[in-house]
Amino acid sequence: MSARSAHQQFSFVNPLIILSLFLHAGSFPVLAQQQIAPQEKTIGNPLTTVRPDLAYPASCQEVRALNSDAVDGNYTIFLNNSPQGPFSIYCHNMTAEPAEYLPLVFTAESQNFSRAATGGAYGGTDVITWFSRLRIDLGTMIVDPEDHTFATSTGHIVGAHDLTELPYAVAASCRARNDSSGTANVDLRSTHFSLDPSVVFALGGSFGSTYYPGGTTTFSSDRQVVDLTGGGYCGNNSLATPMKLKYSGSYFVTGRITTSTGEPIPDVRVSAGPNSNTTTDATGVYTVTNLLPGTYIITPTKDSYTFTPAFSSANVSVPPDAIAQDFIGTVNYDLDDGLVLHFSFDDGTATDRSGNQNNGTPRGNYQIVQGVTGQALKFGGYTSPGYIVVPNSSTLSFSDDFTFSLWFNIQGNTSMDGWGHVSEFGHQAFIGKSGDSNGLVLQASRSTVDGLWHILVINGRCCGSSGRTFLTDSG
Repeated sequence: MSARSAHQQFSFVNPLIILSLFLHAGSFPVLAQQQIAPQEKTIGNPLTTVRPDLAYPASCQEVRALNSDAVDGNYTIFLNNSPQGPFSIYCHNMTAEPAEYLPLVFTAESQNFSRAATGGAYGGTDVITWFSRLRIDLGTMIVDPEDHTFATSTGHIVGAHDLTELPYAVAASCRARNDSSGTANVDLRSTHFSLDPSVVFALGGSFGSTYYPGGTTTFSSDRQVVDLTGGGYCGNNSLATPMKLKYSGSYFVTGRITTSTGEPIPDVRVSAGPNSNTTTDATGVYTVTNLLPGTYIITPTKDSYTFTPAFSSANVSVPPDAIAQDFIGTVNYDLDDGLVLHFSFDDGTATDRSGNQNNGTPRGNYQIVQGVTGQALKFGGYTSPGYIVVPNSSTLSFSDDFTFSLWFNIQGNTSMDGWGHVSEFGHQAFIGKSGDSNGLVLQASRSTVDGLWHILVINGRCCGSSGRTFLTDSG
């Protein structure tokens, strides 16, 4: 969208209209801007940890041994009890037999799930199982794909098999030979793990029956994400080896970027350095991943926005992972950006101040009078009309959003409307396209015939390339 605009201060008066008009193509909101004071950030360990004077726990058992009051929740665990190997783990069943679960950050509908598709020998409804945490043996770093403690399932397959849930990372169907309509996903991003090089997925028979399986396996370059398709009659694509994880030694910084009222700002570029950047999603959340141990300055950028703070006011150090690194964004409105026409009338002429040389020529009965600020032009009514003629220009041919703004002062009822007709009801024509009755004609109702100055701002959208139809969304 081109952001064209025209600041105009001109006055039309049909009996007696006095206007100061501002025309903008490429709309700008008429909003007071709230100034937001910078806010300090204190970066600390975002996870619940045992007392810092104790050793570095390598399991949930050690967490409980060091802190008898520890409850179920996220803790910082240290690989091989080394301060250089921290990662987040969820400790479950802390009052009895503590067990470790790896928290999964990405748990949307298409992430960290298994799906068996119906059709063929599978009746009922698709079975989908989503996982939010994975049971992991920290001694071997092997995940148990059959643990459903933190899994939810929907659907029920009947027929060749009776299924209501699936193991982790299984794509299955029983539709036809070489079918691959089942899907699954592994997404370990923003954890400290990737799939060990020893991990392999393979096509096979589903639940005891083998018949022409089909499917694909696609690894991300860092082996943190795997997309699976699979099926057959009956067949699947699933783990052929133990699901062993590799500690990557990398970390992440995450947070949310919103307006001062809490509205998310998507597509903000967030940088932690030349080779470490990401963008916010539709909810305003960002996650900069694969950060090696060190100190970083987090900087958000987006055209027409400023952010508070402009960058993280304290250096962000990892490890551990840094969460809740939030920012507030404010839109910058530059009224000269895209300006196509501006009449100030301060020199008694209709000289265009936008730089586009869309100079107008006052004609007929007009006077130079005092405006709201500076000068304005006052035009006679229907019996002795006055007006300004602006030559045709490509810069004034609107094919997208536009903004038109003006000050006006109507001092009588009888007038000439946009079609040259006498009006007894104060329908004063502000602007019209010569020779085209379907052109843009803006008029004031008689409710504004009060001898006072009023401001009119219209944000519009042109619906066709001809520029003949406009939708007004404010005024």
